[in-house]
Amino acid sequence: MSQQSEKAFFNDKRFWIPLHAFNVLETLAWVWQLVLFSDNIKINSYIFQGKPETWPQFLVFSWFWGFFAGLNAIAGHELLHKRETSNKIAGTWAYTKFMYSHFLEEHIQGHHKTLGTPEDPATAYKGENVYHFVVRSAIGSHINTWNRETRKIKKKYGNDVPFYLIVLNNKMTFYFLIHSLILATIYYFLGFSSLKYQLVYTLWGIWYLETVNYIEHYGI
Repeated sequence: MSQQSEKAFFNDKRFWIPLHAFNVLETLAWVWQLVLFSDNIKINSYIFQGKPETWPQFLVFSWFWGFFAGLNAIAGHELLHKRETSNKIAGTWAYTKFMYSHFLEEHIQGHHKTLGTPEDPATAYKGENVYHFVVRSAIGSHINTWNRETRKIKKKYGNDVPFYLIVLNNKMTFYFLIHSLILATIYYFLGFSSLKYQLVYTLWGIWYLETVNYIEHYGI
């Protein structure tokens, strides 16, 4: 496939339909998982039977569906790179479900510019183990995004801008509120057991995403 035909293939809207479809299906699966663990909602249907009862069952169940969250993040990554706002929103949603909404800004404005340098938390050092990398990358990406947004705000309002304006205008504050709203909604409507499952789902989603980063960017 030539470079021109490859570009035409990826720009073909038909190529993006499966990505949107997977995004929707994984979202429906996510809702099903939360309802399955709900303390408040009990649905008399066979598809809501078979809730994990032991820790090994829970571990395998959450590991399996966490893997699909990671796959959906890959689909979301492709959507983020489209110019259309609708695609960027759909792509971001793939990350929002596991509390990683900042990925759009960090990936495009940070990672693309600093890949392979010490400034990029998503680039693994040579000899760094995956566990250390996942923690470092997760924390570093949040800090980078906050600092990048802060620099934009200071450029707009001046270096002596009050801290409350930095907080109110920082996209990371907005993302924090969105994530808090999701967690509060899950707790209010579904109960504490669903909230606990969401936290585990979040950890698996971050783990799979950052593991991919570790493999793709190791020792660059």
